[in-house]
Amino acid sequence: MNNNIEQINLSDFYIPTKSIMSFDISPLLKQELLLVEKEFREKIEVYDFQPYAGKIVRIINPKKSLIAHWAYMILAQKLHEVGAKTYIDHPNLELEMMMDKLHEHNWSQYQGKRVFIKGCSEISFETSIYAWISQKLVSEVRALSYGEKCSLVPIYKI
Repeated sequence: MNNNIEQINLSDFYIPTKSIMSFDISPLLKQELLLVEKEFREKIEVYDFQPYAGKIVRIINPKKSLIAHWAYMILAQKLHEVGAKTYIDHPNLELEMMMDKLHEHNWSQYQGKRVFIKGCSEISFETSIYAWISQKLVSEVRALSYGEKCSLVPIYKI
């Protein structure tokens, strides 16, 4: 019965935090604590961003210094120049990165197909991920289910 059904495994969209490089903004600050525009710009101009080329980078502020938005914008732009995908560290960072990856995926490949979202995983995903993917797929698929191939729960069917 379930021979012609495609599986989507949410684990394929998960980015483990160990694969992310951290960029500590502190060394670009005066005494590693205070943001001074002139000094920040001077330090950033001579900084070697090559180790971050093509990487996923999380900008961290471990000393909890007060950083203006423009400083993060300049830093993100410099990292972008070397092909880094940049995020600012925050408690929902993994969810943000996963949502970015989901948005980049080609969902039209499931047009008119029967699809199920794999239920069992070693990783626990936010409920909002399941809601988002359901809304995304109902405009593409003929049928959407959740679970394992041997015991699917129907979600949507034309």
